[in-house]
Amino acid sequence: MVISLLPNNFKIVGWFILLPTIIIGLLFIYYDYSADWLNVKTFALVNKNFGNGTSYFTEIETNLTNTFLGAL
Repeated sequence: MVISLLPNNFKIVGWFILLPTIIIGLLFIYYDYSADWLNVKTFALVNKNFGNGTSYFTEIETNLTNTFLGAL
């Protein structure tokens, strides 16, 4: 089994991705920050609303800030 790693030059790129992500992640956690430009309509298999019941295969409005922070 061969394990291929990235060259050491990519360490700098990793730090440029990691540091802003940590700062924005802390803002998201402690100050409930969310980027307004990430409000999008997405497809949902199941949407459970407390007042309206459950709907299936619908489109919902959501913010993707936490999704992108988790991916980075």
